[in-house]
Amino acid sequence: MVETTLTFLKKESTPATVLLSIAVGKYGLDCFEWFPALLRKELHEDCDVDITDLQADKIQAAIIILTTDLFETNWQVFNVCVRLLNNEYADFETFEPLEAEFIAGAMPEIEYLRNGDEDGIIFSDEVNVYAGLVFSEYGCSKAPDVFPTAIMPTGLNDGDMKDKNEALKEMYQAKKDHLEQTIKKSEEIHQVD
Repeated sequence: MVETTLTFLKKESTPATVLLSIAVGKYGLDCFEWFPALLRKELHEDCDVDITDLQADKIQAAIIILTTDLFETNWQVFNVCVRLLNNEYADFETFEPLEAEFIAGAMPEIEYLRNGDEDGIIFSDEVNVYAGLVFSEYGCSKAPDVFPTAIMPTGLNDGDMKDKNEALKEMYQAKKDHLEQTIKKSEEIHQVD
């Protein structure tokens, strides 16, 4: 199957980064300031596609990560954005706790959106504590390599978490590989369009 811009807009597995690059390619950076419904309407009219709620929300999550510090400072925004970056519908009215794999899976895209500078992403104590709770539920006794700033709950057994750490790194790498492949395909299409 030949990939097209339309294909990327229709596939719910398309990373938020690619969806955002399509919007920016069509409308420039001004679309960051548009109401979500307007951006969705414009994409519908110009691309003849009805993007799903998930797709529209993923674009907004990418815009939030790029243009505000809410993702790094507010655990609820972090929660919703991480779920969306994992192709899971989320909203602010229904709380569903994250899974450790979701955080590991979202980090490559977050790093890409932030120019690959993971050391430049400074999470607040609020977000680090929340991530620590998620990782402790997963069975980690200390912060994993994929999120080294997580503040872990006190009183955890300092057990061997090599297997947990490796599993999270594998998830991170798989998501990073998928993201890089999808971005490459998307860039090839943009050159042809």
